[in-house]
Amino acid sequence: SGPVRMMDELATHTPERLWLETVSTKDKEIVLSGASLDNELVAGFLGALGDSPYFDEVDLNSTEMGSGGDGLKIVKFKIQASMTTPKKSEG
Repeated sequence: SGPVRMMDELATHTPERLWLETVSTKDKEIVLSGASLDNELVAGFLGALGDSPYFDEVDLNSTEMGSGGDGLKIVKFKIQASMTTPKKSEG
């Protein structure tokens, strides 16, 4: 259930016009690389992951301007975070 829930959280919090190209994990660390049409989408995605109970220590490692198909300007990014299991609430 852990990996399935993590993927669900990623799918739920990934905004339109932002796409993930690679998702890699090692132990409790996850690294996400992708592209977006602007910096605001990357910032919103970063904030949404930070608010998720399944990710901790969410950090933007890098952004750089690039170009997609048809000369479209894109922002490439890399995000690193720790995966965590939310604590069950008592009661």
